Amino acid sequence: MNERITIYGTLESFEQISPEDYSLVIKEYESGKEWQIVATRWDVFEDLQLFHHYRCTGVKTLNGLTAEEVDRWGRYCDVCGKWHTEGYYVLEDGYACDEACAVALYNGDWNAFRADLALLDDPETEEEAPTYWTEWE
Repeated sequence: MNERITIYGTLESFEQISPEDYSLVIKEYESGKEWQIVATRWDVFEDLQLFHHYRCTGVKTLNGLTAEEVDRWGRYCDVCGKWHTEGYYVLEDGYACDEACAVALYNGDWNAFRADLALLDDPETEEEAPTYWTEWE
C-alpha cells in the first residue's frame, strides 16, 4: 500500500521535465531533507515561488513524492518555533506566531512594536510598516 504523507518546507527549485510531468524540490523544515516532487498536472504547480514556504501532500515513492496537492502555507515562529498559518511578519524578515513573540523580536521593546503597528493606521505610512499581521495561505 502506498503511504500518503504531508511535508512542510521551502521550495528550492522547480521545472518541467517532460510534456506531461513537472518536478520540484522542497527542503523539509525539520529534517533538512530535500524531497523530489513529481506531478502530472500543471495546476499543482501554479504560482509557485522559489524559497517560499509550502505544504505538499502526496504519495511517497522510492525517489520522493508524487504530489496530489502543493499549497503555499505557514511559517515557523522565529522565537518559539511553533508552526503557524497566521501571525506577524516582523521587521521585514522575521516571523512570530503571536504578539508576545513579535515583541521578543523587538528585544522586548513593546513601545517600538506598537509604534510600528501604528504606521498601518495611516494610509500615508502603511507601506512603510516593517511589521504587520498576516495569514499565510
